[in-house]
Amino acid sequence: MLQVRLLFGIVNLMPEQNQVQEKIDVLARFDKSGVTPLLFKYGERTIKIESIDLKYSSRSGTVDFYTFHASTKTASYKITYNSQSLVWILEEISAD
Repeated sequence: MLQVRLLFGIVNLMPEQNQVQEKIDVLARFDKSGVTPLLFKYGERTIKIESIDLKYSSRSGTVDFYTFHASTKTASYKITYNSQSLVWILEEISAD
């Protein structure tokens, strides 16, 4: 974590990132432009995605992976969709 020392204390410039790597249930829209996650369930919470900040795809053998960096007002999430197994994985959480 990047920190800056000020006269009166320390300010964190980089958000705290937590590696999660858990399967999640996702409500997503599939259309001509691709897949877009709308909300997901993590534990007992349902998290409504407010914005997709970054999305990209990658391939491993014959499997396509679609990764999204999504955010709410209070946190950012990295989630990945496996097109072969049809499974979503919550990879990281960053508190804003």
